[in-house]
Formats: sequence, structure tokens, C-alpha cells
Amino acid sequence: MGWEIPRASGVVGAWLAQLDGVVAELRRSAAGLPGRAVERVRAEAVAEAAALRGGRRLEGAAVGDVLDGVAVAGFEERDVAFGRALIRLQELDGDGGFRYGAGLLDELHRVLTGESGSTAGLGELVAWLNEPDPDAHPLARAVTAERALTELGPWPAAGAQVAELLRTLVLARGVGLPVAFGWYDAWRSAEPLQSAVLDCLSRLAEVRRRLGRAGRCWEALAEVAGPLEFSERQAAALFEVAWAGRVRLGRYARAEGIDQEAAAEDLRYLQRMALLKPEVPDAGYVVAGPRFPAAATSSRGGVAVASGETA
Repeated sequence: MGWEIPRASGVVGAWLAQLDGVVAELRRSAAGLPGRAVERVRAEAVAEAAALRGGRRLEGAAVGDVLDGVAVAGFEERDVAFGRALIRLQELDGDGGFRYGAGLLDELHRVLTGESGSTAGLGELVAWLNEPDPDAHPLARAVTAERALTELGPWPAAGAQVAELLRTLVLARGVGLPVAFGWYDAWRSAEPLQSAVLDCLSRLAEVRRRLGRAGRCWEALAEVAGPLEFSERQAAALFEVAWAGRVRLGRYARAEGIDQEAAAEDLRYLQRMALLKPEVPDAGYVVAGPRFPAAATSSRGGVAVASGETA
């Protein structure tokens, strides 16, 4: 095999052990949350990954706009395409009997560019990807996979982005996290594994913060669910408001797998309960109403940006 997987020892080995502990904690946190809450954190991670690649800043509501396909100033189509590719990776990862293939990599290239390319010369890499290596850390394999695909260079356009997506998939599958949680904003260095583990730890710390916040939001909503009589599905709309400050009719309908008429009736019911209200007439979204539980919004924060600040 032409690709040597970096082996870690000393300080880097200790960092990888720390990474394993963070991953285990994230898996426990996600397992203890409703699927709707985890999905919202995952969806935000997709939008943020697309934004961070371009060094952009997104606030909570703008993240929702990106996910809904609403134009956001300064957000380019190539970044939206990267987000779509991450979503596609998540779908593929959820398929039973998953295996790596040249067709999968070319599909990612097509999502990014709208064009198919040549996959000649990828056979050895695909075989290596499908062969387990229990002695190698998943992050080390992910870094190696990215480097290998970059060196093979089968696509003149967007090849680096496809390699980045492959790295994300290899890491996420290796550690057992949703694909979007496996993406990190990489800083290139002469020591790729050392850089990768630090970048990954920073990214997962943000995911951990958001999962914790999601848990607090959901608990606050659960405390008032009985007295105010709303369903778990309607609680998802309230969760979106607690998380992002508003909920769009179309987004709510898609997320819950219902038609727009049923979604509109849910939102009207929550408005009659004074839990939600329209901020602007006919704007297509609603915000927190006078009876919305304040505890559910008290932990709302901005979306992390490349500098580590919050918006």
C-alpha cells in the first residue's frame, strides 16, 4: 500500500486519547436527547461547516435560512454546495451495508460542481478504505485518506473539497458520530496528525456545547408540555424557536414529514396558545409568544465562527 498511516505517541497520543474521551461523551449525550434535537444540532453543523470554509459568520436565524435555501448575504453557492454534499454523505452513511466506492467519490464531486469526472486510478484507494485497520486511529486514517485522494488528483475542480469530505466521512464512521460532527476546519501544517487532532478537539468542544444546550432547551419545553398541552411534534417547532429565534413553515413541514397544511395548523394552534406569534405579518415564520418558556431561550448563543467567537 502506498500510503503510510501516521502513528501517534507521546503528546499526540495523549491528545488522541483525549479525543476518544470527548467522542464517547458526545455519543452518550446524543443518545440521551430526542432525535429531533440531535438532528437540529447536526443540521446546524452542516450549515456552519459550509460557512466556516469561506470564513463567514452566521447567526442562528441565518443558519436556518441557509438550510431552507433562502439567500444569505455573502454566502456563495459553492459553500451551499459543500453543505449539500455533507447532507448527502449523512444519507449515504445511514444506508445499510455501506461500502466506499469510486462512484461515491464522484457523486460528491458532482454535488459540488454539477459535473462528473474520471475515477480512473481510485481502485487501490477504495480497496484500502474498505479494509479495516484496528491498529490505526480513525483520525489518522481520515488524514491519510484525505492526503491520498489529494495526491491522486482525479478532478481538476473541487478535488480538495472532495478529499475534505472523504476525511470527514472516514473520521465520523470510525468514531461512530453523525457525519457533520466529523468535519473540522483544518489548518495545514508539516505535522498533519498533530494539527488534525487539535482542530478536531476544538470542533467537537463546540458540538458538545450545542448538545448540552439542546438538552437544556428540550428539558425546559418538557416542563411546560403538560400544562400547556402541545404534542411532541409541536414541541419540535417550539424547539426551533428556542434554538434559532424563529421557525419557518416550510422548514417545519419538511423536518416533520408533513404537508404544509398540517404544519400551518400546528403553528396556528401554538399561536392560539400564545406560545408563538408572527413577528411580521405574512413573513412565513413565527417567533416566541408571551407564554413561551423563557428558560428554553436563556441559553441561546451565536454560532461559532472561524475565530472561535460567537455571533
